[in-house]
Amino acid sequence: MIKLPKEISQVVKAVEDAGHAIYMVGGCVRDSLLGMEPIDWDLATDATWQEMVQILPEFQVLSEKYSVVRWEPDSDKEGEGLIIDIATFRREGEYSDHRRPDQVILAKSIEEDLNRRDFTINAMADSPTRGFVDPYGGREDLKNRKLKAVGNPGKRLMEDPSRMIRAIRMVSELELELEPELYLAMVDHSGEMIHVAKEKILEELPRILTGPDAGKALRLLAGTNLMPYI
Repeated sequence: MIKLPKEISQVVKAVEDAGHAIYMVGGCVRDSLLGMEPIDWDLATDATWQEMVQILPEFQVLSEKYSVVRWEPDSDKEGEGLIIDIATFRREGEYSDHRRPDQVILAKSIEEDLNRRDFTINAMADSPTRGFVDPYGGREDLKNRKLKAVGNPGKRLMEDPSRMIRAIRMVSELELELEPELYLAMVDHSGEMIHVAKEKILEELPRILTGPDAGKALRLLAGTNLMPYI
């Protein structure tokens, strides 16, 4: 089980006391396993946004469609700058705009929710009462510094082509190696980068250039044919 700030523990207890399951998911789990201290905490639950705001009235509704609520501190002193997002377990339909799913279906289990995620090291979940959930071997991939897609890599990249530049950024920041199938899928689908907003590229690029493995990341940008879009 990963170590939780007291604010997260309080949120988890409140949701579980109301009879719902709740897990830490995604990047906060990954970073905690790497010994890093997350600031952004993503949680997933079987509660709907309507139920969440009743349980946690200090949270604001971020999206009714995606059933997400958020808490941000009023100052740097309160909660040490933590941002907490809680989303209802969900499955997703097709991505016709190459960015967001056309349809969101609320799900009943954490396993269904993890199935929609991009990379195995982002598809782990942890709960202080229900344990660690890792259906795609993300912890082992993280240990071996491997970046792999959840399921078919080509399908994952076609859903949201910005995942390609996100993968490069993670290689740079976390000193990872792209799994060969993911690398080849990025080469095959590099043209889909035409659908990625320039703002998204500008958000990721400084992090690529300042990561500890920036040299490898730049070579990957060239080798996967992404550099023209940068």
